[in-house]
Amino acid sequence: IMHELNKELYGYQPESEKEIIHLTVYPNPTSNFINISYTQFLSLPSIFTLYDITGRLVKTKNHHPQNEGKQQISVDVAALKEGTYFYTLQVGEVIYNGKIVKINP
Repeated sequence: IMHELNKELYGYQPESEKEIIHLTVYPNPTSNFINISYTQFLSLPSIFTLYDITGRLVKTKNHHPQNEGKQQISVDVAALKEGTYFYTLQVGEVIYNGKIVKINP
């Protein structure tokens, strides 16, 4: 019952329990940190991976949520070179992709 109540609070009924919504990756461009924010309806672990323009893996961050609902992940990218990077966020079996731009401060 609590699971159903939480979904009602968000005002959204997902087609699939595995779906995540309100995915935001910010700031973009960034110089120090990337923040990943999303809402999920199950407490599924997630993996954030960051690749450089050549496809080389440069960062990985695992996230194990304690509860369903809004999730927040922060990744330090200060040591990375300036340029374009591609990310994947895998939540359960679902994968989301995007890109970020790293700038020097």
